[in-house]
Amino acid sequence: MSRCTGANLLMLWCGPRTWSRSAGWQPCAIAKVCPSSHSAPAPGLRVASVLCRYSGAPSPGPRMVPAHLGTPVAASPATHGTLGLLPPVGCLPLGVWSGCWGDTRGVWSGDVARSETQVCSGLSTCPNQGGVCVNLTHMDRILELNQEDFSVVVEPGVTRKALNAHLRDSGLWFPVDPGADASLCGMAATGASGTNAVRYGTMRDNVLNLEVVLPDGRLLHTAGRGRHFRKSAAGYNLTGLFVGSEGTLGLITATTLRLHPAPEATVAATCAFPSVQAAVDSTVHILQAAVPVARIEFLDEVMMDACNRYSKLNCLVAPTLFLEFHGSQQALEEQLQRTEEIVQQNGASDFSWAKEAEERSRLWTARHNAWYAALATRPGCKGYSTDVCVPISRLPEIVVQTKEDLNASGLTGSAHPAAGERWGGVRADQSLGQQEARGGLGWRIVLSSGPPGSIVGHVGDGNFHCILLVNPDDAEELGRVKAFAEQLGRRALALHGTCTGEHGIGMGKRQLLQEEVGAVGVETMRQLKAVLDPQGLMNPGKVL
Repeated sequence: MSRCTGANLLMLWCGPRTWSRSAGWQPCAIAKVCPSSHSAPAPGLRVASVLCRYSGAPSPGPRMVPAHLGTPVAASPATHGTLGLLPPVGCLPLGVWSGCWGDTRGVWSGDVARSETQVCSGLSTCPNQGGVCVNLTHMDRILELNQEDFSVVVEPGVTRKALNAHLRDSGLWFPVDPGADASLCGMAATGASGTNAVRYGTMRDNVLNLEVVLPDGRLLHTAGRGRHFRKSAAGYNLTGLFVGSEGTLGLITATTLRLHPAPEATVAATCAFPSVQAAVDSTVHILQAAVPVARIEFLDEVMMDACNRYSKLNCLVAPTLFLEFHGSQQALEEQLQRTEEIVQQNGASDFSWAKEAEERSRLWTARHNAWYAALATRPGCKGYSTDVCVPISRLPEIVVQTKEDLNASGLTGSAHPAAGERWGGVRADQSLGQQEARGGLGWRIVLSSGPPGSIVGHVGDGNFHCILLVNPDDAEELGRVKAFAEQLGRRALALHGTCTGEHGIGMGKRQLLQEEVGAVGVETMRQLKAVLDPQGLMNPGKVL
């Protein structure tokens, strides 16, 4: 057991406790009572008890109550306190912050004075109607590493990069890479994916077990306590139920992950194409040829121009594929040769590869910074990302049609400099096949009058995003972006795809979810939610 003082808990401290995975919560005789200053208000919440754990002795974190929501209200220890009422908006980190794990039994056992009180969890989550935020940042231990079984158990504060740094000398790694240095338990809760999914799968394929605190306070191990097998036919798949549940069914307090052998060698490659159709066709042909590509990412010419400017690349401004291959040296040579043959048959040019780690990192950093590169093209505007996914055979059709829709709707830029103009050392009236890129950037992007948009995606698994930039004060622009996103979602559904490949439903795609899984599917989800969370406390308004 570890000593627990509760010194960083931003809510009424109702008695010191210690916690262990074998004995659960126990009174802690050596702990000190948390100072009364560590309390914060919530909408009509009566706190029955608060339990806390942390590793080490973190210093108190900053107060997180927004100034406009008022001053924390002290509560009477004798009655556990009725905390002050606040407007039903804003992010109240009431429950856990900076090193603590909280079990607010008043929230989970029904002692809620007002029905709108809600519980949210994560490293940076805010409730949509006011309520309680549970911040698990400093639950950051790697609890168990099983090298022979290729598995690891981590707490919510452990991020993807932190885990891989810990695994550096083990010959193992965790490949799911959404771009950001995200919390691994958060990635499980959202069903995250990323650039390596084409070879290594998504979080759904790499989560073996979860420890979840249910809304009524019970502790659930979805595959059984301590188990980390690769396959099982025992009962319902509870792990799959909670992966991607977006915090609506419980709090994930530990996850057991599948690890993979680190590749012997890695090579990245890029190639430019004369059209979007040619680039996406090449993706399908590479997969059909059974080339075991680890990453295959598509960026259209608008995004390539933005990445050149933002990340100081020197790539042709044309529809482009970023690829990566993992394996032995001999296997990589075969994969590169076969891939180059396929892309050249589709009119690709400027096929180049990067073997050095620094050069590969530069390319993939630019890809991961594509969002920020797009935002930089229109300062002061906000970004909106779509997230559809279709069967790989329908990918060329939907990407080409989406590009045409972007051009027609005024939600994109286009590559059309004046004929004969030179820019970056390349004549604008030359075709891509005739261009001689002498260190220049290629075509110039001339933006239309509407907000610039671009396409980027994990096309190896049929998933892509349109990044649309919009002035939040322009109602007409906002309307066009919303209409475009809904139209794209429905087009994906018509092609037997999904309205969200990795970003989740949240609040914005609830109608599309019903269209995707049908009324019976949604009703089944509602019944599951009602059984696990009958009061609707966990992330209300999300998903359903």
